[in-house]
Amino acid sequence: MGWAGGFTHLQDLVLIQQPLKDLLNGLTEPPDLHMVGHDYRPLVGHRGRFTDWQPNIWDYYEQIDFDIALAPLHDTPFNRCRSPIKALEMAALGIPVVASDIDPYREFVVDGVTGFLCRTEADWYGRLRDLVHDQAMREEMGAKAKAVAAGWTIQTGWRRWADAYEALAGWPAPTGGQQ
Repeated sequence: MGWAGGFTHLQDLVLIQQPLKDLLNGLTEPPDLHMVGHDYRPLVGHRGRFTDWQPNIWDYYEQIDFDIALAPLHDTPFNRCRSPIKALEMAALGIPVVASDIDPYREFVVDGVTGFLCRTEADWYGRLRDLVHDQAMREEMGAKAKAVAAGWTIQTGWRRWADAYEALAGWPAPTGGQQ
């Protein structure tokens, strides 16, 4: 199981500190915990692994070796205006995400299908425990998440962006099948 992010996410990781600590310390064979970017392992009192942030995107993606992705976000006005990029990244890699039940993730994560949305510490603990103990669920959710992520690619969305930019710039929309 893993998390990726920078040092500005302390308040987000505090949201899952106790459920994650309880899960990792309560299992005879706890899953490997991998933190990428900033090292919050001391927060949950678990050795796990840490990988520094990778400035090259391809090097970053090579470091993501999770079976379960953690995506906590503290409910703030700033976080409610974010994109679901963390869930999208993980989904594109076929990794189910356990995320905070707030706006950015609600528009992308299909709760119980491509991952889980959590509101309480009990939700976090239960959903993580379920995924840790059920490889088939992880694989099925990961495959469904990857299928959803495929609809968010530049190949499927470029026309909407082009139309939006053209409308803002006052350019006429292409006609007659032009692309």
